[in-house]
Amino acid sequence: MTLFRQIALLTTIAFIVLIITVMLNNVRQSSQFLQGQLQTAAQDMATTLGITVANAAPDQDIASIETFVNASFDSGYYSNIKLVSTDGKVLFEKSRKIALDNVPDWFINTVPLTSAVGTSQIIRGWMPYGTISVTLHPGYIYTGLFVNLESSAFWAFVVAFAGLTVLWFLLHIVLTPLKRVREQAEAIQENKFIIQQDIPKTYELKQVVLAMNKMISKVKTVFDDQTKMLQRYQDLKFRDEETGLSNRLHFITKIENSCKDETASSGLLVGIRIAGFAQLC
Repeated sequence: MTLFRQIALLTTIAFIVLIITVMLNNVRQSSQFLQGQLQTAAQDMATTLGITVANAAPDQDIASIETFVNASFDSGYYSNIKLVSTDGKVLFEKSRKIALDNVPDWFINTVPLTSAVGTSQIIRGWMPYGTISVTLHPGYIYTGLFVNLESSAFWAFVVAFAGLTVLWFLLHIVLTPLKRVREQAEAIQENKFIIQQDIPKTYELKQVVLAMNKMISKVKTVFDDQTKMLQRYQDLKFRDEETGLSNRLHFITKIENSCKDETASSGLLVGIRIAGFAQLC
């Protein structure tokens, strides 16, 4: 796996873990706050209904009192409203089962919310009349939290995608000098010496590039010296120092190479010998 992929993978994992942790912590804190709000709302509604029933006309029956409660119960936020007399007899009770069709079970199990119950004692005149209890089901809070979680997850995905895209471009820019270092190393095998002119700003990469440039400069110097030495050796071996022309050894070497490979060259060889030429020189 390349360094680019390793950095991108580790950053992606860290980013995803961070987002999930923040979202779960946000949901947990929101659920705790809303649980308190749920209990407060249940108690406020129980107190309000208790005052309403207590202030009703003394001659009103249970059916008339129940009409006061129906308006609140029909709003759909309450799963149970019950009026119990002082002797424990249930005077009336309204209840419904609230289904959570749009909220998955794993979310309900992850976010612990309980039904909030508020109670209020009713006193008509100076005599205790009974107790009214109101139960708020947390289903609507679950629905709101889950919708909020879906919205947060969507925007987190958008931000993560944008962040990883920017990260890809940044890593591409940052790791480009390392790619050039590899190209420098491969070029040395072909006796090519490339010096990077664009020095990166990152300290570690800058040191690597400068060290590679320095090494290539030294290798190039050694290579040039060896080339000059080899050229000098060839000149001393195959050239005449006085005339600068090829000497006899060079001539014989060329003839031998031509004879070994008949397809390498073609033509005629004419030899002229001058008698007593050595004495003239």
